[in-house]
Amino acid sequence: MRFVFITISLWLSSSGIGQVSGWKEAKEALDSKKYQEAINLFKKIESNDGGGAGLYKNMALAAVGMQMYGDAVLYYEKALKYHPNDQQIKNDIKIIYERKNLLPPPGSSLFTTLPGLLMPHSWAWMGLVLLAIACYNFWRKYPSLSWSRTEKVGIVLPIMLFVLSTVAGGLRYRYLYQNNGIIITSPSTALKMGPDEVSPDLTDLPEGTKVFFKEHLGDWWHVTTSYGDEGWIPAGHGKKI
Repeated sequence: MRFVFITISLWLSSSGIGQVSGWKEAKEALDSKKYQEAINLFKKIESNDGGGAGLYKNMALAAVGMQMYGDAVLYYEKALKYHPNDQQIKNDIKIIYERKNLLPPPGSSLFTTLPGLLMPHSWAWMGLVLLAIACYNFWRKYPSLSWSRTEKVGIVLPIMLFVLSTVAGGLRYRYLYQNNGIIITSPSTALKMGPDEVSPDLTDLPEGTKVFFKEHLGDWWHVTTSYGDEGWIPAGHGKKI
């Protein structure tokens, strides 16, 4: 039941229904190029009604206007959690990466593209329908042992699609609620060999770089980059997606 309430709230926020109170004022501030005021108002909406793709895209535009490119990438990545196959968002991120001379992370794979077609609750409903179809087709012939090829397909195919939708829904849920991505928002960050300032630098992580959280030790985060580098960064130098 808790999962149902979570997914309904997510659908409301992503569709914009929850973005009513203060939305007009935030958009007016953004249109007037009062970027910091716009971000503050959008953050109030986020704290009161939750996030959504539209909300985070507007926050990203405000961050770009302030030349806070790390925060802009962060907000675009938050928007991608809701619309992971939105090519316009990906293009906007690519523009920032090119402007900052950053190496873009690896492209999307089937494991992110397919689950991104639907929200978790939609995958769950699809799976239940497919399972019901398989059970009904089985019940119609049970306990007969004489099955035609078409009747076998009518049971096996829905079961296979049920498994596929269950896996896709699980991956989508994990991407939304257990996302371990971090965007570097500090102008200068070094990936350290150990969780302290005296450890050797492994590489530089420019503002806007995406890394992945593994664990924390005090005020340090253990992270890996999209290209396999592994080390430590100060917790205050990045923000979780």
